[in-house]
Amino acid sequence: MRLKISNVTNRDAGAICTVLALVLCPLRAQHIVASEKRESTDVFHPMVIAEGTPVSLRFAQPVKGRIRCVGQTPCASTQIPEAKAGDGVRLVAASDVRIDSFITIAKGALAQATVTRVWRPFMAVTGLALQLDWVEDVTGKRIPLKIEKTGRPCAFTVQVWSTPGGMQARPEKLRGDLLGKDALDPRLLFRKKNWIPAGTRIRGFVAEETTRPLAEVKDAQALLPNSPDVATLTVLLQKKGEPGFRVEVDCDGANKVKIGGRQYAILELAPGNRVCRAAEHRSLELTAQAGEDYFADLHRGGLKGNWELKLMDAGAAEDILANLELVGQTNR
Repeated sequence: MRLKISNVTNRDAGAICTVLALVLCPLRAQHIVASEKRESTDVFHPMVIAEGTPVSLRFAQPVKGRIRCVGQTPCASTQIPEAKAGDGVRLVAASDVRIDSFITIAKGALAQATVTRVWRPFMAVTGLALQLDWVEDVTGKRIPLKIEKTGRPCAFTVQVWSTPGGMQARPEKLRGDLLGKDALDPRLLFRKKNWIPAGTRIRGFVAEETTRPLAEVKDAQALLPNSPDVATLTVLLQKKGEPGFRVEVDCDGANKVKIGGRQYAILELAPGNRVCRAAEHRSLELTAQAGEDYFADLHRGGLKGNWELKLMDAGAAEDILANLELVGQTNR
């Protein structure tokens, strides 16, 4: 039997096909309808990134105001140009931000702040005011940021501390600095910094509720690297040494790098147990965790004066890095 259908629109044809599918193959038809429903939901159902969502950031460049270098030989930041009001400052996301098991802001995503004011600081104050601007999400769009969880985006005076977990920045608060416990704690008194070294961490917050189509966020997950996180080992050689003097360091026989006096190098490590060695002398064994940063001091030790690598805390290392020169790797 043949059916002759005329004056049928595309919409009518789709409905007829759906009815026929239900009659001829109900299970298959139900799967198709459910799949189409999910896709439709993904397209129109937004993912909400709530205002006040915390975002961990790291400074991707050093920032210096009109600082004094009293008592510092040499001044830690003489080669860093003085910031000016209106300058953009590069930051990166220090960790993933997840919502409903989906990565919405990936570690390493670009972010930006703006210098709003620069002045001659008093004592250990940085003399820098910044405003957080934005961070990119996994869809490539920008999410506005602010420094406080509540309230409107605003500029803030930056305060920088050296902590065991690394350099930390936060808004300076008059009461906390002059009248509160910070002023009375001698351990913190000598950890203030009058500039912002690269790698300094700061916490921002999403400035306003932001929505993204769920389908776009899901599609972006497939574009993220399968193993987005590697570990890094930063090796520091603090002593100056003779001209042309170099020490070769490697981990598991790869990532070889030659480090001279007053220099440092950054080695990427795959997660797992790793063995690093300096000049084929005593080895350093460590279990590298994905996304973690490790620091090691390169020095001579023992009766024979062999080269050794010794792990050190991030805060002490980042203080020293400001005075050292970065070198590249000879091979990978």
